[in-house]
This record gives sequence, C-alpha cells and structure tokens, in this order.
Amino acid sequence: MGKLRKAKRINLWDTLVHDGLVSKQANNRENYLSLKNRFDKGLKLCRDTSLFRSFQTAIAPCATQLKRIRCIGLGTPSSENRPLYQLCLLKHLAGGLGIEDVSVWDPHLNALERRFLRQDLRYRVEQVYSSEGFVDEVLWFMPFVPFTSIEWVIEFEQPMFILANNLLSSNVELAEEILTEKYPFCRYIKRYLGGGPKMSEPTPYRCHFSKVKMAATREGIGEGTDEEGEGTDEESDGGSDGESEGGSNQSAPSAPWKDSVSDLKFMKLTN
Repeated sequence: MGKLRKAKRINLWDTLVHDGLVSKQANNRENYLSLKNRFDKGLKLCRDTSLFRSFQTAIAPCATQLKRIRCIGLGTPSSENRPLYQLCLLKHLAGGLGIEDVSVWDPHLNALERRFLRQDLRYRVEQVYSSEGFVDEVLWFMPFVPFTSIEWVIEFEQPMFILANNLLSSNVELAEEILTEKYPFCRYIKRYLGGGPKMSEPTPYRCHFSKVKMAATREGIGEGTDEEGEGTDEESDGGSDGESEGGSNQSAPSAPWKDSVSDLKFMKLTN
C-alpha cells in the first residue's frame, strides 16, 4: 500500500478546481500587509459567531485524538473572499484544538500567500504529504474540493477525520453508474448517511471504514437558519448508526463569508 500511495499521491493536485483567477499580486511589503490586515479583520469578525463555534463543538469529542491538520484545496486568499474565510476557519480550529502541526497545499497559492502562511501563521506549505503512521491523528480539511479529490484522499490516505463539503447536499448530480465506477467511496458515504439499502451492500474495495458519523453545524445567522444549541442524534433509515446533529447549515446571505464555510461537515470514518 505504501508504494501505491506514493505513486498516486502526486496525481491529486491536478484535480483541484477553484473559482476566480489566481492573484497576480507582487510579493512585496504593501501587499503582504494588505493580506494580513484582511485576514486579521476576517478572523476577528467570525471567530465569535455561532457558525464558527459550532465547528469547534462538532469536533470537540475527537479533540484529544487530533494532533495535526492537513488542508488541501484552500484556493487563493489574497484574491478571493471564500478562501480567506476558509483560512480564518482553519486558524480558528487549529487554535481552539491546540494544534500546531498544520500542513497546507494548493497548486494556485502564489508566492505572497505562501510567505504569509509560512511566516505569519507558521504553517507548512508542502505538496507531498503522508499520514502513514498517524492517520488517526489528522484532521483533513478540504473546503469545496471536487469529488475526485475527496475520493483520492479517502482511498490513498485512509483518513479517519474529515471536514469537507457536505456530500449529501452536493450540487453535483451524478448517475449511479458513474458514482459506482469513479467515486465508490463517496457513493458509499452518501448512501450510508442518506438512508436506504446501504448496510446490505459491501464496502468498496480496500475500504478502511464501514461506518460514517457526520456532525451537522448550525449557523444561527440570517433567515432560515437554526440557532446554536445541542443537537439530537438521529438514526438514519436502514438501521445504521449514522449520526446527525439535526438541522441544516444554510448560508446566511448577509454574512460576509456567505457560502465559504456554511456547507462544511465534520465526518468520522470508523469500523
């Protein structure tokens, strides 16, 4: 498995897709301070909101296990608001969980952003990453990455903890045969959490998990959202022990982060 993982790892980066253009800002003091100022303002604005606190609450039961964060598909925070607030969430989670070992990669990061991540946030910016030997200590943070990337990480990195876009509410509608052929792990998670005849069918080949637990977060801001509070565990149809903390996590149109983090869900893959 080790050789296969190393051979396939590099292929992931070609699959990452982001909205907007890559920033062409010069890596100078003025632009660096501008990015730092935008980030500091964003972090201060959102760190005390119910949405950002709810992520901390969802992950809290696993906090003692988590010692590392690997973030892929961040985007370009110097030129887009969505990646900026996703970076704010990453900083918020790492600080709240007491995690200092944070690794980030996105092929679109420019020199200015890499400098900021390394110099100001003290994160490692690295393309190649292996979680072998400590898979149960890593939180994989994958904001708005495509099915292809999530599938790749699940198959070759075999994560236990994932914070990524909600597969159940994905806007990508794929035929069952395409899901089965190209994204068997994502398909299994969708069927497991979505109810139906999931437990009667085998797990995908080389699957390292058989159960999926997903904690929903609550924004508590804007129309149509739930107030923050204790969630209730609900058994999904089909007799599985898939768990959800109730309510949907809709985007608040008035919030500056809009949909940048509102559709993220925390999942734990277990046997």
